[in-house]
Amino acid sequence: MKAVMRQYRFLLLMLSLLLLTWLVSPQSGRGAAVATLKSISDMLALLPPVFLLIGLIDVWVPKETILKQLGDGAGIWGILTVLFLGTLSAGPLYAAFPLAVILLEKGARPANVYFFLGVWSSAKLPVIMYETGVMGTTFTVLHLGISLTLYYFFSLLTERLAHSLQLQPEG
Repeated sequence: MKAVMRQYRFLLLMLSLLLLTWLVSPQSGRGAAVATLKSISDMLALLPPVFLLIGLIDVWVPKETILKQLGDGAGIWGILTVLFLGTLSAGPLYAAFPLAVILLEKGARPANVYFFLGVWSSAKLPVIMYETGVMGTTFTVLHLGISLTLYYFFSLLTERLAHSLQLQPEG
């Protein structure tokens, strides 16, 4: 029982906070519960197709292809490939993590995968188009230039730090 409690402590903490919010302010608690259930519903609707796609990628894309395109020897091509994939992506960031796991398992360079996650998070094509229309071209170019530069720099830094700490991806 302790092992189960420990494994689900974060979930139990969040449920306790939700209950506390409901007790302190029933209206706010109800709103928080509705928003939580809506988010869970949205996530559960999206994850099956994502997992299906990930399964197909795992089966159809050979490890050699991932190594060639995104591995240690891919160089600038690997960076451009993940930039392209991240920009054309769709869906929330949590949908990218299963794909990132598959890429790591198939031998993609960790820095390329970290950069891919950064690009997915804020440089998707629909976001860029919306941002350009609302904030202007200058802002968008600056935002993308700074963000992508920092994503790449920190992906290299994270890869180096993980290597020095001898952290290995599971799988």
